[in-house]
Amino acid sequence: MIAQSTALLQPTPTEQSPTCSACPFFNDYNEARNRGYCQAFDQVTRRHHPCTVSCHQALEARRQKPSIPLMVLLMTKAVQDFDGHAVPVDEKIIDLTVSELSEDKVRTAISLRKDLRGYEIVSFWKPENEDEF
Repeated sequence: MIAQSTALLQPTPTEQSPTCSACPFFNDYNEARNRGYCQAFDQVTRRHHPCTVSCHQALEARRQKPSIPLMVLLMTKAVQDFDGHAVPVDEKIIDLTVSELSEDKVRTAISLRKDLRGYEIVSFWKPENEDEF
């Protein structure tokens, strides 16, 4: 009887990720120290860290939060041309999803992407009604 009750308490592999590396909210840094970023807890963690009940509660709460799609205009720092005028090296517009419409959330989301290092936020807006912030 005891063996049956403990078997019922153990999660099945489909219900839980065994480690952070299998979690959909884990962004792997692909480095030698096995670190990555946990979007559920907004902190750095390791690939081999076991997922806990707290992890799954945070994941469920995060899944229930609204996600806001945004367009973000990014630009690299300006350099001077031969005439002394500031000229941006590169600019791009990207799609981004955040949980809250704030510049801090946009900055955090941009800082998590390695491909956007060196870019600064010029402006961001919701694509539905083109309101710029």
